[in-house]
Amino acid sequence: MHGRQPHLVRNSRCPRVSRRAALALTSAALLIPRFARAAGGPDPKDQITRFNAALLGIMKAGKGTSFTARCDALGPVVDQVFDLAQILKMSVGSYWRGLPKTQQSTLARVFRDFVLASYVSAFDEYNGETARVLPDVRSVGVLQVISSAFTSPGDGSAITAYVMAETGDLWRVQDILLEGTISRVAMQRSDFQSSLATGDATRLIEKLRSKTVSLDQQA
Repeated sequence: MHGRQPHLVRNSRCPRVSRRAALALTSAALLIPRFARAAGGPDPKDQITRFNAALLGIMKAGKGTSFTARCDALGPVVDQVFDLAQILKMSVGSYWRGLPKTQQSTLARVFRDFVLASYVSAFDEYNGETARVLPDVRSVGVLQVISSAFTSPGDGSAITAYVMAETGDLWRVQDILLEGTISRVAMQRSDFQSSLATGDATRLIEKLRSKTVSLDQQA
């Protein structure tokens, strides 16, 4: 497992998936816990448990499975666990309201592609890693902070803290704290806003598309 903590690409051209790859993805899907949507929906810990299982699934599918197929496998879980719309709005900041609706829509699509590509690129092989949600939950107003440990044999554990908010009937991730304190959204906002100074999202859209293609080609 790589040490990077990223943010999939839903490619319109989906290549053929070999029988072996299809079986790998099917097996991976069976490892993802399915939580009943009782009143209030899955609690925050269940959501992160589900996401961890999905990451382990694409790691086990590995590079023998196409990049696009791994993106497609992870996509539905990311959509359920992450509030991508809110993350994008917070990352764009005050520029969001001034963007034309067509650019907002396009930016949402390419941002999702970039998030998925980043995770599939970073979690691309399995070497006995395990994942667990830590028991302590920290409340910050209406938000909950859930920590998760990814452990690599002989390489220790990497702790990731997920800041979650209740949206509708689900708890969803709205930020990730690196090293427990560094906001990914804040870092991303600094990066994104350098491409939005003119009040137009064209440059940022192309930048995210380029990064997504690069991640795909490196896989």
